[in-house]
Amino acid sequence: MHKLLFVQYESCKHHIKIFVDTMVNNYGFTLVNISSGFKYNTSITQLLNDLSITLYDVKCFFVIDSYNDILVHHIFNDFYDYSNINRYIYTDSFHIEQDTKSINYYNNFIKIFTPHLKQFLQKYDVNSSLVYWVPHASSSSSFKHEKVEKKLLVCGKNLSTHPFRRKMIKESINELIEYKECVTQNELKNYTACFADCSSMHFIGPLYFEILMSGSLLVGEDNCYEDLIKLGMIEGIHYIRCTESDIMQKLDWIFDPINEPKINIIKKNAVNLATKLHTIERRIDHIMRIINNYSIKELFLLSDYNSLNKYHIFGIEKSGTHAITTWVHRMQSNSILIDDATKEFCTPDSLIPKISEETNKVKCYEKVVTNFSSKQPLLFLHKNSPMVEVNTIITDCKVLISKLIIIIRNPYNNLASILKNYLKEDEIASIIKKFIDLWKQYFYVCMQYPECVVVYDEWVNSRGYRVAVANNLCLSNKEKNIFQITERGKSSFDTNSKNIEINSVLRRYENYRSNELYNELVMNDKELKVMWNSITTVFCSSLKNYKYSIMTNTPALII
Repeated sequence: MHKLLFVQYESCKHHIKIFVDTMVNNYGFTLVNISSGFKYNTSITQLLNDLSITLYDVKCFFVIDSYNDILVHHIFNDFYDYSNINRYIYTDSFHIEQDTKSINYYNNFIKIFTPHLKQFLQKYDVNSSLVYWVPHASSSSSFKHEKVEKKLLVCGKNLSTHPFRRKMIKESINELIEYKECVTQNELKNYTACFADCSSMHFIGPLYFEILMSGSLLVGEDNCYEDLIKLGMIEGIHYIRCTESDIMQKLDWIFDPINEPKINIIKKNAVNLATKLHTIERRIDHIMRIINNYSIKELFLLSDYNSLNKYHIFGIEKSGTHAITTWVHRMQSNSILIDDATKEFCTPDSLIPKISEETNKVKCYEKVVTNFSSKQPLLFLHKNSPMVEVNTIITDCKVLISKLIIIIRNPYNNLASILKNYLKEDEIASIIKKFIDLWKQYFYVCMQYPECVVVYDEWVNSRGYRVAVANNLCLSNKEKNIFQITERGKSSFDTNSKNIEINSVLRRYENYRSNELYNELVMNDKELKVMWNSITTVFCSSLKNYKYSIMTNTPALII
């Protein structure tokens, strides 16, 4: 049985030509190039005679409609007369002409495929159950680490429908930005990063997928953020999300040499995602499954669980967990904090049934969230989890390293606050021993996930460190009310204070220097000294005066 593919091949854009070639070469379609040699008012009967095909050997007509003024019935005047032949259309454009032969053009097709589903349904009066979302995609490419231009490439026409692109074209006087109207996918990989925008109509163009596949870093506009999440594109994992207001700040981060290893990881993740979910072959597979009435689960979507924007934050109590979590919470609009979260409430079985169409306005929950929109970031705060449990949650809940935060604090400050908090307890010695052991476990967790560590003392002491941590999370640092104490983050010492006193926070240990129990269990623990000195050496730049020997005015420890 023959499948006839009708398209104006010569006038197609590059990505559509690849789409057509793949359908012909890999899926057995017969190309009918209606821009080549056909006159107006040709009949289908004449076409079949020319192809030596009988009407009974035709399985379907498939039309690809891509920014063409000439529609298929302009050439074949009897195209709609063969009711026994199924007609399908893939449309990548919006036609001004909606009424042909007194009926809607698109209603002549039994199934309609488009990369612009929402916009299409808003414009055309068609049965929505017959319209299927088939996003753009990319041809395969090879990813190589090679010397590239340390620039952001901006490409595409300077159109009124792309205001962000117009802004970036004006910014191309900047030595970090280069503009080209037309580029091939092979050219994209010659740049450190490439910019893609969604247009004022808010749909994702093919450039997003071509950049993903090319091996360049995708710097993408966020006005299609929800659809990007559905397609598995997670900010900070597969691309860098940007707005008109923060694009230059993001470029500063991208072109900082210290971030090159992270950029390379994002590029690799992007190529893996594009290869797995966003090839042209995968899109056509999806179309063919629909045509053949097979299961129509979208082959290009991640599972609902994997596409959720989930942050997992681990820390010991009194280690600054609430201050840092509140800071991350404030940097993300509509995010929901789940305080004191446990593994059982973070798994797919727990979260997927709670995904809602509506945005949940509640800012914080204890242990378990009731419902949330798929586009709302979730912040799971895990307190006092031992190392085995930390690793179990990371594995079982599919925690992404770029969404993982391990908080650790100077143990002498952390344990001073613990002592203050539990001072009236009968078993205070065993409690302190338990937290010393837990702090040591967190030391090993820090060494296991070094790129995820946030040292609370350094965070308090250095704005530059806060900016770096925010950038590492692909967020924009917000300093407003950053040291304001919330009810959840109340200090054991400054119980009436409304704001953190930085110097006091960094010197909590001084409150218990004369405490016998504190000196015996904490200050005399040699392993603790070595571990804290290692933390300051590996992760800190502003805490040189808080190494053990300097804090206590004692000679450096010799092991």
